[in-house]
Amino acid sequence: MTELPFDLLKANRWFAIECNNQAWDLVEAEERSDDQLEKMLHIAHTARYHWQHAGTEINWLRAEVLLSTAYSVAKRAENALVYAESASQLLGQAKEVTSFDQASVSGAHAFALSVANNSAEAKEMHGKFVHDLSMVEEAEELKLLEKLYGSCLE
Repeated sequence: MTELPFDLLKANRWFAIECNNQAWDLVEAEERSDDQLEKMLHIAHTARYHWQHAGTEINWLRAEVLLSTAYSVAKRAENALVYAESASQLLGQAKEVTSFDQASVSGAHAFALSVANNSAEAKEMHGKFVHDLSMVEEAEELKLLEKLYGSCLE
């Protein structure tokens, strides 16, 4: 095997961060073309791949939340639910979980359930999100979570 001309761990981390940020920018955009929706999903998967090689369980959890949210934005409920459930499982395994992470997981799960037209479960999970949101203290984090998931039942 040929020796790589770069540090693979650093490269994976760089790509994880870059793809993560690009995907979130597309998730948070007011409008997206069909091409941008596809790009958003591909970039979110790419971020998850690189986090798998350069991150920790908390990075994997956050990448699953990104994937669930991106699929919800794209109105692809089945995939959104798969990644929401994966994030929920990782929540119990990750060591560095914050109140922001807890609220992100419940918010993404409520959003996915809403997109899947599972209104009873979506309403229940949205209640959990509201509770988890009450534990978040940082104003910028609150604002972001409310923007992403606060109106998912509307």
